[in-house]
Amino acid sequence: MVLQKFRMSSVFRFFSLSAFVLLIGLTSCQQGEDDPTMAEVDAELVVLEADIEATYEEVDAYSFEAMDLTDLSAEARRFVNPSDQMISSCVIVTHDSVNKVVTVDFGTGCIGADGKERKGQIIITYTQRLYRPGAQLSIALQNYSVDGVQVEGTKTITNVSPTFQANISLNTTLVGGKITWLNGDVATRQFTRTRTWVRAANPILDEFHVEGAVQGSRRNGNAYQINIVSTLIYKRSCRLQGVRIPVQGLKAIQRSNRPNVLVDVGDGDCDHLITITVNGSSHVVDVRDL
Repeated sequence: MVLQKFRMSSVFRFFSLSAFVLLIGLTSCQQGEDDPTMAEVDAELVVLEADIEATYEEVDAYSFEAMDLTDLSAEARRFVNPSDQMISSCVIVTHDSVNKVVTVDFGTGCIGADGKERKGQIIITYTQRLYRPGAQLSIALQNYSVDGVQVEGTKTITNVSPTFQANISLNTTLVGGKITWLNGDVATRQFTRTRTWVRAANPILDEFHVEGAVQGSRRNGNAYQINIVSTLIYKRSCRLQGVRIPVQGLKAIQRSNRPNVLVDVGDGDCDHLITITVNGSSHVVDVRDL
């Protein structure tokens, strides 16, 4: 097995794909290794997919936090430390309790603790609080962007747990998922999958366990599918440390006429390292600053 490690700052903000491929080539030459399978590892696709996944998971994170903050019921939870919240002072959260609508408004520009500027609104329509069996959230994005990258799509999240319980089973769908970069490039995404919300007394200790498949197209229009091989685990506490990706689990990326790419996101530690394996050849990538 060939193992290489790369430190990648934001591919989309600082490097073109050609520069990244050149970096890979230089690293291989410096090690005196000829690794033909590295050419088959579409690094741009792997990082693109991780970035898109993180972006849509982030929408969920803001939505869940806004629902927590506007819950005045006896079952409501609160962050032990307000500084643990993602929602910063420049975000306006409003709650229309009559029509059951919560709006997370970033206005014309709000810079979060992660240094990213968000604009627009996340609009959450709910039937009842999501921890109640049968509850449903509809999450719509209105002129929402992150660092100028437009994010579109509608999510529907339904509590399918048979009874009121600590760990909540959710069905999640994304339709019309679309990312548009400043240069006009477009990627699409859609899925129906399952999710377990592992709730703690303090929301910062919550985990989200995700299973299922994703379909999408990359910036060049080529389609791909992702199958979650081993449950992906997101931790709110890791997100607080700036880790946007899942920290445990395996997923496989399938493409036409190309070998599958197996992506190992780790064993639970809050880090930015993923291991990409194609045809038995593995490469560790640091996706910090996505």
